[in-house]
Amino acid sequence: MSKGKRNATVPYLQEGERVVLFDGVCRLCSFWARFLLKFDRHRRLKLATVQSEEGQAILSFFAMPLDEYETLLLVESGQMYVKSDAILRILKLLPFPWPALSCFRLIPPSVRDWIYDRVARNRYRLFGKQLECALPRAEDRARFISKKKSPEMEIRKALPTDFEQIWPIFFQVVSAGDTYAYAPDTSRDQAYKIWMDVPRKTYVCEEAGEILGTYYLKTNQAGPGSHVCNCGYMVAASARGRGLASAMCEHSQDVARELGYRAMQFNFVASTNQGAVRLWKKLGFDEVGRLPGAFNHPTAGFVDALVMYKTLVDRNEQVMPKELVTVNGVYER
Repeated sequence: MSKGKRNATVPYLQEGERVVLFDGVCRLCSFWARFLLKFDRHRRLKLATVQSEEGQAILSFFAMPLDEYETLLLVESGQMYVKSDAILRILKLLPFPWPALSCFRLIPPSVRDWIYDRVARNRYRLFGKQLECALPRAEDRARFISKKKSPEMEIRKALPTDFEQIWPIFFQVVSAGDTYAYAPDTSRDQAYKIWMDVPRKTYVCEEAGEILGTYYLKTNQAGPGSHVCNCGYMVAASARGRGLASAMCEHSQDVARELGYRAMQFNFVASTNQGAVRLWKKLGFDEVGRLPGAFNHPTAGFVDALVMYKTLVDRNEQVMPKELVTVNGVYER
């Protein structure tokens, strides 16, 4: 069962975002939320408790009760799904093998919802109730929707005129020589080609007209490797510590999936860039290679460079990047 307002903007949700609303004091519901945090490796779902200000605003938007929480809810593309429909749609969004459970959709909705209602109405008695709403762990906060996100902050496609603000960020990062394998004296024209011309896509993170961060996305290798993309991210020194790198990385993964890429690879991460390494691992990237002494750090000397990799789709999915076609066995745009 669903209800929706397809032409209206759901509070606190950006275009394309999905959110699961759950009862934050129900132990069973909290277990379900932890399950999603663990298995939603592609981060297709955001979370919110129905008791939170954000959850209450979304419930009000769909004219749902604000003090009776008898169902888990999924909001997707302006539609709200409830009860067993919500569960089955959520499972379909998770990696293999969970989508296989969507076969229960063959059971009549009235039967599915009757079973769901029996559990929901007795969940406190059967599974217990917490005294207060569970708070997300620090490492999971980015997975929850939040009213604290600046309404003026947006990640959008870069325009040629944006390079006026991108260049100072690029110069600041590259001239330090401690993170990117670009010459510290890279010129402005060279930087424009690197960041704006060569990549398939370039985006900026903007707040109140000021560009605070930027990233590019490009195909990592040609031909048989064209299904893997590569990204680079830069954040202005004044904006560091605000989660921009995390937000841009998550955004880039969504863009990559839309373009048909199966995986994302970072080719040359300096091992001394510990903040970035921790963040990429937190966002699901694995260290798949280590190049001994490959990065010449300005103060630490020759340090290891890491190759980091993340699969963006289920391995059994067959996807070819959009705008790529096969001509006589050769991939071409």
